[in-house]
Parts: sequence; C-alpha cells; structure tokens
Amino acid sequence: MNTNEKFAALNKVVAETEMTEEEIIQWFDARKTSAVAPDVIGTSSTGGIESIFPIAYKKGNEFEILPELILERKDEVWGYEIIPNIILAKKMGADGNVKDACWYNANAFAKKCVLNGKKGHLPSNEALKQYWNWDLKDKIQEMDKFLRENGIDAEREQLGRVGLVWCSEGRGNVAYLFNLYYGGGFSWMNKADSGGFERLAVRF
Repeated sequence: MNTNEKFAALNKVVAETEMTEEEIIQWFDARKTSAVAPDVIGTSSTGGIESIFPIAYKKGNEFEILPELILERKDEVWGYEIIPNIILAKKMGADGNVKDACWYNANAFAKKCVLNGKKGHLPSNEALKQYWNWDLKDKIQEMDKFLRENGIDAEREQLGRVGLVWCSEGRGNVAYLFNLYYGGGFSWMNKADSGGFERLAVRF
C-alpha cells in the first residue's frame, strides 16, 4: 500500500468514526507515550474480589485499571471500564470530581486524567453507540449494586436512572449526551447545563 492509499484509508476511518482533530492528535500522542497496550491492561489477578467490569482506581489525576475490586483501596475507586478504554464514574453528578457536571467541566476533567501515560478525553457518541446494548445497561446497574454491597458509594438503583454521558462531539453551543439506559445520543443546546443525571466518563 503506497502513501496515497494509506491516506485514503485513514480518511475513510476518520469519516466513519467522526473523529475530531483533537481526538486524532490525542490518539497520535497516545501511540507515542503508551507503555501498555490497551488489550493487556487489567488482565492479571490482584487477589481482590472478582467484578463484572475492570475497576478504575484514581489517585490525583492518575488512573489505574485492575480486573478486581481491592477492598483496601476502595477509597480510590472512581468507577469502572464499561467499554475498552472508556471509564464510567461510579455515580451521576459531580461526586466531588467537578463543581457541577456540565459539559465544560466534564471536558476539562477528562483532559486532566491520565492512564499509563495517555491523556484522557470525552468518549465519542459513536463509540458508545457501537458497544451499547441492553446487556451492557443491565451490567452497569449490576456493577453499581456490586460496589454498594462492598461499601462503596455508587449509584442507587432507580427506574431509568443509569446516567447521561457527555460526548466529545460538542460544536459551538451544541453538545451531545448519550443515554446509558436507552442507548441513544441526543444533542443539547447548552453546554453549561447540568441537571444531576450526567455521569462523567473518560476515554483513553
């Protein structure tokens, strides 16, 4: 494959995934700085409690993903990895991470997060659509219950309350939210809005 063919193939991928210039730069930087391949993160046993999803532990702005819940580190549990390289917060709303969970704050928070040398960003609407199904929604609710049963302040089980995730495709005054219960993305005109149903998520 010559260079022009490679560029054409890359342009096709960018168009299909609707990647922004910022996401492309982050992807490129991640390839240079990542010390651990995404498919091997969190595969070794830590001697903790087996969980549905890998657990995301956070110290400062640094994340670590492990396959099990380590009770000795439950104060560090930030959330869990619902999709490869996408981490979901254990609760809706600010939960001590941001002043309030509007798009601006969620976006700024995600950019400060680091996992294995890779900087974070908001997940894309398309990535969430690609992986979402009713089984994933059920597992998220099961995971929240699992955390609560182990003494971690996770989201409470209420009808239709799984959370809305801010996505990275914000343009001008329009942003996108992804509904984790119904599996659909929808536009929202005011990035400064926060109604308490937003749930922080970071993609690496």
